Amino acid sequence: MPIQANLKPRRLCAVLLICSFIVAVNKTLKLRQPAPHLTDTFFVLNDSFDCDSETADLGSVASVYWTVFAGRREYLQLQEEYWVRLHQQGLVTEVHLWDFVHKGKNVPQSEMEPNRRWINEKAKQYDFVKVLTEPQDPSCWPRQECFGSYYEYYGSHTKPNDVIVKVDDDTLFVNISEFKCFVKFVHESRDTFLVSANIVNNAVIAHMQQSLGILPRSVGDFEYPEGGLGLYSSLYHSPEKAYSIHEYFLTHKSDFCQNKLLQIRQRLSINFVAYSQRNAKRVSDIHWLVYRNRWRHYAFRPWWDHDAVDEAALTSYVNSVLREKEVVYMRLVAAHGSKSAQMRRDPELMRRIVRMYARDAAASKR
Repeated sequence: MPIQANLKPRRLCAVLLICSFIVAVNKTLKLRQPAPHLTDTFFVLNDSFDCDSETADLGSVASVYWTVFAGRREYLQLQEEYWVRLHQQGLVTEVHLWDFVHKGKNVPQSEMEPNRRWINEKAKQYDFVKVLTEPQDPSCWPRQECFGSYYEYYGSHTKPNDVIVKVDDDTLFVNISEFKCFVKFVHESRDTFLVSANIVNNAVIAHMQQSLGILPRSVGDFEYPEGGLGLYSSLYHSPEKAYSIHEYFLTHKSDFCQNKLLQIRQRLSINFVAYSQRNAKRVSDIHWLVYRNRWRHYAFRPWWDHDAVDEAALTSYVNSVLREKEVVYMRLVAAHGSKSAQMRRDPELMRRIVRMYARDAAASKR
């Protein structure tokens, strides 16, 4: 009798485990359907944002923070000019260089200290530039994928009406003439959680650009990656396509700047995004929610994709589960250097791309 009595709870546990597994699989399959038709992937919003860059008034915007996961100095040297000009125009209050040097991919150990010295020198050179470091949080593991201190900072250290702009350190070009309207849109669009710039060399946005006739087939075919996850795209793994898209962009810049808003329906690489202070605390909370339960949120990324929990949290989770609106603001164009997978296949890729943008920047000053 005691043996039979013990079997009942064991059977019950087994049934519960099987049911939990079925529910989890069903949830995963629903969230990881093959890439939907174009109109289901994103759509052009009917409401347009009317803004004249020359006459726009930022109104009640308090402070604008240009924040960077720093820092590879060879890329930041090109970005530096944009900080200075935007600060001089009164459009960026402070530049925050987060010392994530130790998290850099494809960065030799010998380059880490020179990179750290460079970002600290910039803080001494400019009074509007600050270097921030992450605290040693024992709950933050693995360190490579944990950016909780960054999101927590802006959730607790910003004021109402502030705008936070998160920029990758390998952002090599920004058409800053549209930056004021971008900030105004982020601030005034109260129903929008996250706003992305129109990124060059971003798998999802490249598909959007081609679908809208901006990128011709002669540059390459840019298919929509399953679930919006860039690593399922050919662009993510192709240094040839990355170079071609940058090369084409630099000779057709005006074609990329379009007065359109495109809603994000799935995941997106957050190379250049912004959000209002009214969402800052939620951004931090959502990041920690998905980070601390990342093995349960495997539906938003493959189990072996350890790099971008914040990306999965702030795009896939927000727009798929919370049903919040997130958009690509097509008027602000930002060129994102390369993905680590592209660089692994061609170690010289970024040097060639940086040279290309440096030549373009020099030519524009003549």
